[in-house]
Amino acid sequence: MNIHELYHYVYDLQHQNNEQTERIHKLEQQINSLEDKLNQPTQPAVDKIEYHFDQLKIEHLEGTLQIGLSPQDLANIDDLQAATSAQNNNSKQMGTLPQDVQHQLRAYLNEAGPQIIQQLANEYQQPIDEKHQAALVEDIQKQLPQRIAYYKQKARKQNIASNQELQAYLTENTKNEIHHSLRKYIEGITKQGDAPIDDGSA
Repeated sequence: MNIHELYHYVYDLQHQNNEQTERIHKLEQQINSLEDKLNQPTQPAVDKIEYHFDQLKIEHLEGTLQIGLSPQDLANIDDLQAATSAQNNNSKQMGTLPQDVQHQLRAYLNEAGPQIIQQLANEYQQPIDEKHQAALVEDIQKQLPQRIAYYKQKARKQNIASNQELQAYLTENTKNEIHHSLRKYIEGITKQGDAPIDDGSA
């Protein structure tokens, strides 16, 4: 996969995510309509819970954890994608480096992700089971192409040209972002009212 295909793949993922969001909203409307027709008691529904931090957005319904994005970044995502695409013609010498970094980070998340989450959960005394850990790791992995593209653009502005320096820059910054976002997420759900563990009892 060359750089052009990689960016096209990232854009396709964003488009698919938007389509899935629209489908979910339509399904919610249909369900609500059926409940009204059947005159069934309305059950308390938590369709979407969002926690907004400096660089984090959680949407439980869609199962997404947005790493490294502020609300302003989310609003301007199209501009970021356009800017990333514009640099494509000047980046041929970088070859498949972003894809290599993505594979490296996926392997890192698969191996170290659950351990990092568990360490943070212990630190905040916030229980997070294996299923929840796996969902967080999966959410972050889905966003790796977008975040690598973002840091590649920043590297270009800082005149980081060699493949070795670029690989180190992309890897280090994306890892730092992952750690920061996981910490803010666990800190956030703890503050939102989930009871901490006291004396080993839930």
